[in-house]
Amino acid sequence: VASLVEHWRVFGRPGYAQFDNDTIFQGTHAHPDVVGRVSRLCLGLGVVPVFVVPHEFGFQSMVETSNGTWQAKVWARFEPGVLPDLQGRSQRYVTALRRHRADRIHPREHAEVFQRNFFGH
Repeated sequence: VASLVEHWRVFGRPGYAQFDNDTIFQGTHAHPDVVGRVSRLCLGLGVVPVFVVPHEFGFQSMVETSNGTWQAKVWARFEPGVLPDLQGRSQRYVTALRRHRADRIHPREHAEVFQRNFFGH
């Protein structure tokens, strides 16, 4: 939740956010009538949380492709025990990927608007 808030402060709030089906995103299955923290954050900010069917081709494969590429480009080159190195490599990869895809990334609102509306500044 904190990472999403920080990311949206910097890059703006999207119209939707796509997640895989891990309970860290959707919430626990012990109480099916309770929405998880990530979903509550999204809904509270007017961002539509999108969850996809496990093992679904198409929409789900975008998440899995992204995870697989990150693992190949960042995780596979990680030296165990050197977490700051992993974080630095990951940040460089994500920065380069954002720059490469800049023409396809269109946040719904600019970061200042998000910050002013959500944080009261």
